[in-house]
Amino acid sequence: MKKIKSSKILISLIITVIVGGALAFLFINDFGVIKYYKLKKELNGIKAQISRADFVLDSLNIEIDSLKKSSYKIEKVAREKFDMHRPNEKILKVSEK
Repeated sequence: MKKIKSSKILISLIITVIVGGALAFLFINDFGVIKYYKLKKELNGIKAQISRADFVLDSLNIEIDSLKKSSYKIEKVAREKFDMHRPNEKILKVSEK
């Protein structure tokens, strides 16, 4: 009887060690579940950055196209960003209180 009980305990212990080792391997190593979720989160963040950069790129391309096609747009940018004006033109600056 004792021999049967001790072999059952030994088998249970071996199975527990194997299952515990397998679970530890799945969660702790470099290719484990925790690492997978960290990398997935990082990938989602990078995809969001790419999406924002694509939006900015599209808006800049629209701005470039409008500057190529419209002389009014060129004049507006020259006046607002570079404080340019036509000869004999007076510039009035209004300051807010």
